[in-house]
Amino acid sequence: MARPNTLRVSGFREYVHRVKKDTPLIKVSGLPTLAQVSHPERQSVVIFDRILLKNAAFKKWVAQFDLALPVQAGESLKTVQQYAKVLNQLQAWQNKKLITKKLQFVAIGGGSVGDFTGFLASTYQRGCPLVQIPSTWLSAVDSAHGGKNGLNLNNVKNQIGTIYPASKVILSKALLLNQPAERLTEAFGEIIKICLINQPKLYTQIKFTEDFVWKNLEKFIQAKMVVVKKDPFEKTGYRHILNLGHTMGHVYESELGLSHGKAVLMGMVFAARWSFHLGQLKQKDFVNLTQLITDMPNSELAFAKAHKLSKQKITAALNQDKKSVAAKEKSLRFILIKKPGQVFVAQKTVSEIVTEFERQRFHA
Repeated sequence: MARPNTLRVSGFREYVHRVKKDTPLIKVSGLPTLAQVSHPERQSVVIFDRILLKNAAFKKWVAQFDLALPVQAGESLKTVQQYAKVLNQLQAWQNKKLITKKLQFVAIGGGSVGDFTGFLASTYQRGCPLVQIPSTWLSAVDSAHGGKNGLNLNNVKNQIGTIYPASKVILSKALLLNQPAERLTEAFGEIIKICLINQPKLYTQIKFTEDFVWKNLEKFIQAKMVVVKKDPFEKTGYRHILNLGHTMGHVYESELGLSHGKAVLMGMVFAARWSFHLGQLKQKDFVNLTQLITDMPNSELAFAKAHKLSKQKITAALNQDKKSVAAKEKSLRFILIKKPGQVFVAQKTVSEIVTEFERQRFHA
């Protein structure tokens, strides 16, 4: 018998279970079939990156869905205004009786489309099933998995969000191979990160090719999910290690207008230099990591540009970081590197990070 004044929320228990268990992963060489995408009891709303319409095969494929909405990918999509716009579109479809069943949402695109659609799915009618079909290597490796989504607020990243895993993730080789070479480079920000965290053997085997990434996608995803399942709601702090390269990475992304993947690569170089300076990372590992990143094809990392950023801009950007810890002086959970396969969380004040930025500016 339940205790008095105890609320039993079965839906929440099911949701927690879904966060902790493996999300079904489907790999296909072409575009997925309708049966692979569809839900037996729900109507699909497909939200996709409009650039995919340049692909004739995709254009024909997406026309099969009655409710399909092209969007402009990028951080400008992840706003409250765009969220309201799509809600109004759903209501318009409802008024025209085009919606005949309960809904599931299908996200097809990179990280911004996945984040936006994930937030929409988690909030519309108190939650609808979500299917992620990443179209970029970066989202296939990282953002489509683990359930994090979010909207930006006044240009500050991911201030509004939920943790809401997809009911399934479909990896389409046809979509992933249809990208510029630069998109592959961007994915290696997250690939190198997850290998440094808990895949040291795979770290030594990294090759900057599409074939390497496609063959090892499941390993990258499983490595991330090992971390996520230990701390699905970021309660114990263990999941924070996935932010390796992201503290300064987000600064570079917002202040220099870099892609997320390239900003994370630069953020990892910053973390490696600091770890080495603190005596945590051996010289051999430090040299190998920094050379791996800086010698990457198509990387064109903007270190010279980054070193011109003012202390004031760095400080302002860090003070907006959501990974902060309450303290007299604002501090952040900064991820440092011990060796490939071992990273750790260190509490660092904003002033300590800025001081290290100044040191690297003159000694990098």
